[in-house]
Amino acid sequence: MTPDRERELLEANNRYLDEARIARRAAAGGFQARVAPWLLACFGEAIARDRQERSHRFLEEAIELVQAAGCTASEAHQLVDYVFARPVGEMDQEIGGVMVTLAAFCLAHGHDMAEAGERELARVWTKIEKIRAKQAAKPKHSPLPEHVTDDTLDAMRDLFAERQRQKTVEGWTPEHDDEHDDGELARAASAYALNAGLPKRFETLARALRNEHGAIWPWHSDWWKPTDPRRDLVKAGALILAEIERLDRATASAEGRKPDRASSASADAPSGGQPPAGGETAVRTPR
Repeated sequence: MTPDRERELLEANNRYLDEARIARRAAAGGFQARVAPWLLACFGEAIARDRQERSHRFLEEAIELVQAAGCTASEAHQLVDYVFARPVGEMDQEIGGVMVTLAAFCLAHGHDMAEAGERELARVWTKIEKIRAKQAAKPKHSPLPEHVTDDTLDAMRDLFAERQRQKTVEGWTPEHDDEHDDGELARAASAYALNAGLPKRFETLARALRNEHGAIWPWHSDWWKPTDPRRDLVKAGALILAEIERLDRATASAEGRKPDRASSASADAPSGGQPPAGGETAVRTPR
């Protein structure tokens, strides 16, 4: 037997074994097959087979997964732009890529994807009525799972735009935020939020905040720069997100694992309360 013929037979045998394994899984009632009756019971035939709806819900769950692992909105937006700037892939291969990547993700995070899938399928069988009600209230012709007003979207865009500007224009790092480990970011956020809520009755507290040793404002008075209520609330929101990210990184470090968040916007107030040289201060810089 020639080497080429031997290789050909080996490849044919491997294909047969692969097909046999797939057939056995299907005959035994694989996970995909067992999701089908829940999907039909929950949504009915039309919605269950709506390819666009299934794409939107898969994207939603994928984003929620990486959010739970620490991915930031900025990172997600960058990846969306990157993917949609590339040629469209072949669906079967992309499905395989999702499966392999999800398995690798679970290995990195110490989870069993099969067990997690079984638990979730058992859980959603008990939530059919709640899911149906949510689906009924879903806005038509929209990828969003629930109504979000234009005002809400505008506010979210402004907050994340502030965060992105702080990252790309000012260049502050997560390491810089991590130096503020005594609640400074949270206190600065509360100061701006309080200023927005009590603009006409804030004179006494404002004077206290301008004192660098004030109980609420954590930095030098030069960094206290309130403007109008909406702008102050955007600053407060960005500071709150910065503190949440800092706490997540601290928790990951304490548990001896690498923080999931590769990058994040950071507080602009520098160590020691001294402003950086030059330029407008960034999103979370007290101002």
